[in-house]
Formats: sequence, structure tokens, C-alpha cells
Amino acid sequence: MDIIIKNKKNILLFILLFVITFIFSYMFIPVWPDQVWSYGFSYNISKGMIIYRDFNVIQMPLYFLLASIFIKIFGSYMIISHMFDSLLLSVIGLILFKLLKWKGIFPFIMICILTVSSYNLLCLNLLIIIIYLIHTKRDNDYIIALLIGLILITKQNIGIMLFIPMIYYSKNKIKSIILFIIPFILLCLYLLINNALFSFIDYCFLGLFEFSGNNEIDYIILFIEFICIGYLIYKLFKCKFKDKELFYILMFQIVLYPLIDLKHFVVGFIPIFYYLLLNNKKRIINIIVCIFVLLYLLITFIFNFNRIDIHTKKDMFYLKSPSKVINYLENIHDLYPDDINNYYFDSEKSYLFKLYYDIPIKYYDFYLNGNMGYYSKKDIKKSFIKYCKKNRCIFFINKDSNNIQFSEFRKIIKSNYKKIGEYEELDIYSSK
Repeated sequence: MDIIIKNKKNILLFILLFVITFIFSYMFIPVWPDQVWSYGFSYNISKGMIIYRDFNVIQMPLYFLLASIFIKIFGSYMIISHMFDSLLLSVIGLILFKLLKWKGIFPFIMICILTVSSYNLLCLNLLIIIIYLIHTKRDNDYIIALLIGLILITKQNIGIMLFIPMIYYSKNKIKSIILFIIPFILLCLYLLINNALFSFIDYCFLGLFEFSGNNEIDYIILFIEFICIGYLIYKLFKCKFKDKELFYILMFQIVLYPLIDLKHFVVGFIPIFYYLLLNNKKRIINIIVCIFVLLYLLITFIFNFNRIDIHTKKDMFYLKSPSKVINYLENIHDLYPDDINNYYFDSEKSYLFKLYYDIPIKYYDFYLNGNMGYYSKKDIKKSFIKYCKKNRCIFFINKDSNNIQFSEFRKIIKSNYKKIGEYEELDIYSSK
């Protein structure tokens, strides 16, 4: 009877957390550029497109595959991505409250405020489950290996790094390795059948280092992260690697590679925050630390993040924002109504525009430096230029953007195509 009551409490708490996170994300969290990309990739898969073959992504596909199932079941609305992320957040929140009691509210609020829809959220979700299993002495080697295998096919560098503590603590290393590699083998078979295996390797492994070389670094975040890593290493050597949770938390900090910014830092800091709250018995210090961290994040959230306002068209985005972007998109469409399938933007507006008008999205829409793989890069450029010779392509170049990720294609566009006009912050080029 006690077990049933406890389960009822957990179910009620999970439902409460889901409702809170869903309403909070819907009412207060703006739509981030990363959420547009993540929803776009999942939307593609839900429409029958094959990841890596029909569009380019440099991350592993598990998050997008799972989110696409929700889109397939509930419909092509961006609000469905809020639903999927709220489920992930609710699992994280439930475990944090079970492990930290009342103190769990602080890291939970932090992750709700600053974590965007992405594969990093799924990785954090799986890590928190691993931490819970370790903390409650239920860390079966095989379950842990399988969970880390799922992390591997969510974000490759995190899975590879978590493999280190997994194999270090495993009692049956051969079986653990087999279970760890099973999700990856199944993924490769799926991609091989769909003629996407080579592109997968090219984008997700060979092209990853080029992507990292085209990103700016937040050096303040990098400095803070070095302090956190130094603290974790000190504690790990002090306990002589006996603290399993600590080793996993340390290896998870690779989440900041290749993008060192606040959003990725928060994902990596949540398990550190958990560890600090769990091991610090002085309540007043916990409260002071929590208030300081949350105030800093709230101020950063309010003043430093760019927002995208989206309204609705056929309830596709199904969000709460003003109609600014709707007018923006419809005005562009009015300017060039016959070429809508061949619009290309040097920003997330590419996905936003095409999703809004229910147009298929392919790798030409994601022509960032580092996002086209190592070997595929030249082929994509050639086919892109060849395609725009046969078809009229219209390019919308942000006048003020210095984003180096778009710099290479921006040069190609400006040197090969004619500028035909301007619209707000955009220079407009045409291939014909």
C-alpha cells in the first residue's frame, strides 16, 4: 500500500511539474533560434525526410527522432515541441526533488529559465536518470551502459566522454561495451538502409571540428567553467575516484564543446549545482548560493538574449507572440510570390519562413560554415550554384550580421549574384 501511495505522489508531482513547465514555457519563454532549428529538423523527419540524406545536421538524431514522433501524433505545431521539452524537464524536476527535497526547486527553476529546446536537454535528462540510479544504489552496469549509449546517439561528444567513467566502474566491461554500442549500431543500420550513412559520418564526426572553429567563445563563461572543472577534479582526486556521480558530472562538462555560451553552460552547471546542494549541509549557504545564481540568470535572461516573435498561420506555430514576424514574412512573400520555394536567408529566418509556409527544408537552407561536413562541403556548393543557375534563387543577407558561420556562402552570393533590392535589415540578391 505504501508503494502505491508513493507512486501516486510521484505521478501527481510529475503532472504538476509538467503543467508548470508547459504553461511557463508557453507564456514567458520566447522562441529561441535554436528552437526554430530543432523544431525544423523534427518537422522534417515527421514529413518523411531522412536526416543527413535530405538535410544537414551535425548532431546525433535521437532528440529529433523522438520529437518527430510527437509532431506526427499531435500535429505540426511548434507548441508540440514545448510539450516534448516539458516532459523532459518534468523528469529532471521530479528526480531533483526526490534527491534534494526542497532545495531541488533552485536548479529546476534555473533549467526552466535558460534551457532551450535541444538535444542538450535530452542528454541532461538521461544524465540525471543515471545520477539517480547511482545515488539510490540501483546503478546496474548494463542499464547505465544502455543509457550512455542513448546519450551517444543524442550528442556524440557527451556520449564518448561518459563512456570513460562507465567503463572505469563497470564490473563486466565487455557486456557494458556491447550494450553501449547497440544504439549506435541500430542507428547506423537505419542510416545504411536509407542511404545516409556516409553523410552521417561526414556531418557528425568529420565536420564537427570545422564547426567548432567557426564559433565565437564567451570568455567569461569559459573562465567560470574552468573554475568549476578545477573544483570537480580536486574533489574527484580527493575521494580517489570513489564518487561515481562526481566522475560522471565532470565528464558531462564536454557539453560546452563546441559552443561555449551561457545556454550550454547552464546545462553543464545543473548537475554541478545538484552536487553542491547535496553535499553542503549549511542551509544558509545553500540559500545564498541559490539566490545569487538565480538572480544572475534572471538578469542575463532579461537583458542579453535575442527573441523571435512568432504568431500563427493555420495554427502552425500556435504561440502567443505579436504578429510582427507574420507581417514581416508576408511582406517578403508579397515582394516575390513566384519564387517562394527558393528563398534563402543567412539566419534562422530561413527555417522560420519555410516552416511558416509549409515548404520542405533541405541542406541549402542551412549553409553555415561547419554544418556541411568535411567531404560534402564542395559537393553542396557545386550543386547549390548549379541549382541556382537553373532556378531563380533569392538570397536575403543580413546587413549588420557579422556571424562568421555564414561568411563563406555570403561571399559566394555577393560575388556571383546581383543585388536587386533591400527590405528592412536585409540586402536582397537574385541568381537571375
